[in-house]
Parts: sequence; C-alpha cells; structure tokens
Amino acid sequence: MLFLLRWYLYSRFPKYRRAYRLVFDPEGFHHYPKELKSQVEIQSPEEICHSLESTLATYRNASGTPRLHETYEAIAAIIVQLPAILEIIIDMVNTRSLSLAEKKRLIAIVAYLVCPVDVIPEGALGGVGFADDAICVGIAANLFLSEGKGRVSLWDSHELLLEKLRLLNELSRENLPELYSEVRTAYLGIFA
Repeated sequence: MLFLLRWYLYSRFPKYRRAYRLVFDPEGFHHYPKELKSQVEIQSPEEICHSLESTLATYRNASGTPRLHETYEAIAAIIVQLPAILEIIIDMVNTRSLSLAEKKRLIAIVAYLVCPVDVIPEGALGGVGFADDAICVGIAANLFLSEGKGRVSLWDSHELLLEKLRLLNELSRENLPELYSEVRTAYLGIFA
C-alpha cells in the first residue's frame, strides 16, 4: 500500500519529488535535515524571537495581542526543533499503523517544509523564514491528533514537543490570524 501512495504522489505531484525522496528514501536523501539544522543553528531562539517581532509585524492581530511575545517565543522554540520534528514525521510515515490518508497528510508536512516557495521564504530571511514552517507543523499536528485518540500513541515519547505544538497552534491562530490562515490554506492545498 505504501508503494501505491508513493507512486501516486510522485507521479501526480512532481514538484514535491524532493519531499518524497526524503520520506521514502531517507538514507539517499538525508542531507536536508542537516541543511535545515545548519540554517537554524546560526541564531539562538532569543535572536530568532527578536527577529520575528519585526518580520511578522504585518501579521499581528489588529484588535490587540496580549500574548504576542509568547507567540514569538513558541514559534522560535519550534523553529529550533524543526530538524528533529522532520525526522519524527519521516519515522511516522514509515510505520505500518497509519492509513494511506494519514500518511499523505504527513507527507504534506514534509512537502511544505522542503518546498523553497512558501508563505515566508527561508532564503531571504534565514531562520525567521521558518516561522511559517513552524506554524504549519503546529496546524498539521493539531489536525492529525484531533482525528482520533489512537494517533497520540505515535507521539508518546514526544509529549513535551506535542504540548509545544498545541500551544503554538493556539497562539498563532489567536495572535497572527492572517499568517495562520495563509499557512493553513497552503498546507491543506498541497495535495488537494
């Protein structure tokens, strides 16, 4: 069944071939997490948080954002953990306990992460450019886990990370609604 999903996605959506190689052949395409890690490690979470304040100013909620700094801190914390999150997602895709539809949603996260063209470009902004990627992972984790309690077992050893993703999803939806909406639409539209 995994072969069918692989073939379908690979042939139907050729622009995401880089994501498929990463998911289905991690040994042959393992350098991307290292590239991501090297870009993220250039700045500390505090520096990323400070940069987010100016970069995401246009996305702030116009009616006031009492937890805005907490939102930036949550985004920065997830940005730093993106390489580990990517590896967790790849491991999850390669488990047998998920349906093809669930695997497709997880592959969509990888596709969003590795696609160079997204809501906030990484190339121009460095570590801050991963803000939309962090929000995407928060949205996807929330959607994935809300579909059933059985899915939580895959995250058992990553409970602290899961809580951070839930908090990020809540804070970004509340304090950066326009960015949240754009990222959610882009993520859900990858394989639509």
